[in-house]
Amino acid sequence: MKRIFRFVQAAGSLGTGSVGLAIVLLGISVEEHLRDKNVPAYWLMLAAAVSFAFGAYRAWLNEHIALVVEREENSRPLLKIELTGSFFDVSKMPNKNELQVHVCAYLRVTNLNSPETLIKDGTLVMSVERARYKGVGDDISVKANAIEHISDFRIGGELAKADVFGNTLSPFPRLMSRVNAEMPLRRGISQEGFFVFTFTDHFDWDHENPYLMPVTDAVFALRDSFDGVHQLEVRILNIPEGVLTTDSRVSPRENFRGA
Repeated sequence: MKRIFRFVQAAGSLGTGSVGLAIVLLGISVEEHLRDKNVPAYWLMLAAAVSFAFGAYRAWLNEHIALVVEREENSRPLLKIELTGSFFDVSKMPNKNELQVHVCAYLRVTNLNSPETLIKDGTLVMSVERARYKGVGDDISVKANAIEHISDFRIGGELAKADVFGNTLSPFPRLMSRVNAEMPLRRGISQEGFFVFTFTDHFDWDHENPYLMPVTDAVFALRDSFDGVHQLEVRILNIPEGVLTTDSRVSPRENFRGA
């Protein structure tokens, strides 16, 4: 009975009506046959068969469409994005006397589906003091192997900088160097590293603390090899300043917590 109910349910409203009509016509044909009215009974049985066949087709079609949709969903990567830490830095635009802002986000990315994929690019949209900004990444023009900061951010291999401020030097591994043709994102295997988003708009916020950027909401997005976009939404994110540097004492490969 459960299988019959599932069949009727899968047929949908139109298919269910056809199946129901087939049953009614079949009952009438049997009654007509018992009354020795064979000619009308023949046509009734034929109509019942056609109606039942149409209902069966509708049931198959609905199940087929659901299966195709499920296969399409599972045949594309599904990336889970996690944010471990973020910093902002400022640099001059090439050939211009204007500043641009870099947000360096340390991301952990896990592919939850079977197809392997790379990361094409990404965007970061965020609100600072009621103004909306959009940055693009990964900005390969940003060169560094360490980031100098004052925060609790740690990935392993940190060095304390000998100065009065007690700054910390953290390795600066790039996410795009961890995800490449030799090491694509495979199902269940995470990769992590910095992804740099660059903003060319002029930022303006209440500089009571110029070393902390107050973000009220942010959307991190990465685009995979299939042009699928995967997002991470974050509410209330205070991004501290982190100075990008090239320091020979710090190597992104040393003590790096890879996946």
